[in-house]
Amino acid sequence: MKTVLITGAAKGIGFYLTSYFLASGYKVFMVDKDPALHTSAKQLENSFKKENIIKFQTDITSKHGIPIIKSTIRDEKLNIDILINNAGIGQHSTLIDTPSDRMTDLMNVNFFAADNLIRAVIPTMIENGSGQIVNVCSGQVFFNLPTWAAYTCTKAALSAYSEALYHELKPKGITVTTVYPFMVNTGFYNDVKGQTLGGKLSMILLPLYSMKPEKVAKIIYQAVLKKKRREMVSMLNYAGQLINTFPPLSNIVGKISNYILTK
Repeated sequence: MKTVLITGAAKGIGFYLTSYFLASGYKVFMVDKDPALHTSAKQLENSFKKENIIKFQTDITSKHGIPIIKSTIRDEKLNIDILINNAGIGQHSTLIDTPSDRMTDLMNVNFFAADNLIRAVIPTMIENGSGQIVNVCSGQVFFNLPTWAAYTCTKAALSAYSEALYHELKPKGITVTTVYPFMVNTGFYNDVKGQTLGGKLSMILLPLYSMKPEKVAKIIYQAVLKKKRREMVSMLNYAGQLINTFPPLSNIVGKISNYILTK
């Protein structure tokens, strides 16, 4: 039986990813700092084998978070075949209005925690000559929208890291999949109110233009099974890529979004 470790597994994309892997017969190691993890695990136990669900509530950015996960893997005699770095936090503010300690928090959760978990499982994967790392980045790296840049910077770092890691680990028999979701209708945006009328409208209308977490999770799940190098998730991300190849066009988009989203 293969084992997949999923961070941010209590809700949203992580929760649905857990259900898809359980349905396929995987053992799932659910990790989240949210106490809702226990309720979510209980809900899944009603539909799947309890022994295939391992839940672990911890802060993966804390000094003891990753070491405890490593010791749990050892104590439970788990072999992590797939690591999905799904946990993440956001930030909605201009760069100059984002406190430096908040930037540190963003980097710790969105980048360094993923790096530390990869370092925790990669020695065994290299020894086995197999395994898969899945890093959930963000489609916003293709748009660089004002008021979202603090968050985007951290996901862009993870994107560059992940894309390079693919080439470094491929000769060792390990697959790295980089995922770029766009807007997903989860609790991720619950506290985002918007600074302007345009920003507020974008949040109010979010359910109309965003994707459902269960659909995004299904796309990611299928990409993992296919061992894809890159999963763009939404066609809008291809549009963002295209816009960035034409500086005049990206300049126009930047000016418009800045006018709409900032005071």
